[in-house]
Amino acid sequence: MMTTLMWLCLAPLAALTGWAVYFAVKHRAVILRQLWLGAAIEGLLIVQLVTGLVLYAQGSASEDVAVWLSYAIVGLLLLPGGAVMAFVERTRFSSIVMAILGASLMVMQWRMTQEWQVIW
Repeated sequence: MMTTLMWLCLAPLAALTGWAVYFAVKHRAVILRQLWLGAAIEGLLIVQLVTGLVLYAQGSASEDVAVWLSYAIVGLLLLPGGAVMAFVERTRFSSIVMAILGASLMVMQWRMTQEWQVIW
């Protein structure tokens, strides 16, 4: 279940990261469509967090659920922070920040799945 959610999050994250890299190379700022994609990813991250909490309540979670939960909560904070930065900084650096955030979230998704699979 958690692996499926990871892949559902990774696909749009890869798209957002690639899109942001393309815009950074072209010296363009983040646009509203990228922020909408970020909002959709944020919704997927919320679904992932809720699913993880439900599975934890049912007794199927890794021994170190605090690490998994920390990744999930920080992941939820990164995209809104990047969106705020995109509105404040209307240069190509907003695209660079969005690309870094997307890549960071992809790594975090991978680590969260590794943490969760300790129990299986």
